[in-house]
Amino acid sequence: MLNVYGIKNCNTVKKSLDWLANNNIEFQFHDVKKNTLDVSLISSWAKKLPEPYTWENIVNKKRHHMETVRRQ
Repeated sequence: MLNVYGIKNCNTVKKSLDWLANNNIEFQFHDVKKNTLDVSLISSWAKKLPEPYTWENIVNKKRHHMETVRRQ
């Protein structure tokens, strides 16, 4: 089974989930807005990234998102 992490309101996530469902690919969706990701999980993803990618490629750094993170 495929684990999909994202924000349900995101159009890209919606399209991805629709594609998976339409192609009969079994998945479990994890809404990261409702359930915070574990630091060890994010760290393990970052360690598996091929070069030249870094953790910055998997973290949403848009201003409105980072302001929300800072307030928490």
